Amino acid sequence: MKVKRKGAYEYEREWHQNQSALVVPKAAEAHLLLGVPIYDAVVGNKDSMDFMLRAKAPRGSKLVWMVDDNEYPLQGLTRYYVSKYGGTLVKIMPPLAKDPEKWRRIELEKGWLVQPCNKIEQATVPINYDYYIQEVEKLVLGLQ
Repeated sequence: MKVKRKGAYEYEREWHQNQSALVVPKAAEAHLLLGVPIYDAVVGNKDSMDFMLRAKAPRGSKLVWMVDDNEYPLQGLTRYYVSKYGGTLVKIMPPLAKDPEKWRRIELEKGWLVQPCNKIEQATVPINYDYYIQEVEKLVLGLQ
């Protein structure tokens, strides 16, 4: 059977495309086409790279990792994963013209802890599978 994947369900991406959280479309496909339970499809994926996401800070902005009240600067293009322990990832962007004194702080993956991981050897904190399961559910529950 030939499967045509589009948009959020696409996981065979070119090297220059965003490779974030490939476990989500893979698990959605396994659930929709093969009937694999979402939990099993996510937790059963043993390729840790499939759980990685990426954050990119445009020129003039920066990324920081907040742990407790400490800010740790990150590079402009940072790989990370949602983890059971860690901190929050914040993109700090320049002020808008209407409020020139206020730098904008945008929390990525709001409500979840993340772990920066630009080298796979840094992936030592356990993955929070609940986040990825929730993302798969967003893709599949409306279709059933």
